[in-house]
Amino acid sequence: MTILLIEDDPFWQIKILLMLEEANILEVTSTGSLKEAQDFLSEIQPDLVLADVMLPDGLSYDLFKGLKREYPVIFLTGYPQDEFLKNALSLPNTSFLVKPFHPFTLLGMVHAMVPENAPDDAPKGISLPGRFRQKIFLAFDSLLYIEADGNYVHIYTAERNYIFKRTLRAILFDLDKRFVQVHRAFVVNKNYVKRLDLSAQQIIVQGKSIPVGRSFRQDVIEMFEQ
Repeated sequence: MTILLIEDDPFWQIKILLMLEEANILEVTSTGSLKEAQDFLSEIQPDLVLADVMLPDGLSYDLFKGLKREYPVIFLTGYPQDEFLKNALSLPNTSFLVKPFHPFTLLGMVHAMVPENAPDDAPKGISLPGRFRQKIFLAFDSLLYIEADGNYVHIYTAERNYIFKRTLRAILFDLDKRFVQVHRAFVVNKNYVKRLDLSAQQIIVQGKSIPVGRSFRQDVIEMFEQ
């Protein structure tokens, strides 16, 4: 189960993340603004969204009214108002929870909206640590390539790039067969490789030239022969 948490209050962000972690729900992406949430939703398709109603850049139900895709949403607020409730519940597949709440209340609502026996249509991907104990989930389909930078990696998607403190060797264990290491510092998603230029020892991924290491040359050739 993958969850997007939209919460600008650090106290509640950490509290909710801990509630989910205790229930072994670890694939959670957390953000504190509608703008960031919209960016994430352009790249991932969570099973469920937990959204505080009042955020610094607007009301969260307005974001979901404007989206083409429908998501199950649990709206959260510490300021219960009739207007909030009516607007939130006017959207399909939504619920409403008033802070403070017991972990069992939240988890019961989460599992009611996303049954455990529901088909797993969520994109496969990796969960990496972010701020405030959050987990950032990145779908494999959204990843173009990964570049090593010492003990850090830069993960590039079509929309943006992410930096995580993790070695390339470590992150390779979490990737599936669509990813191929082409250089000691680069791993690419073969689905986005557009061209191979052996004379220049490089491949092109979405317009980006990526070097091909001599020891990885045969792997790259086999990738194109498949």
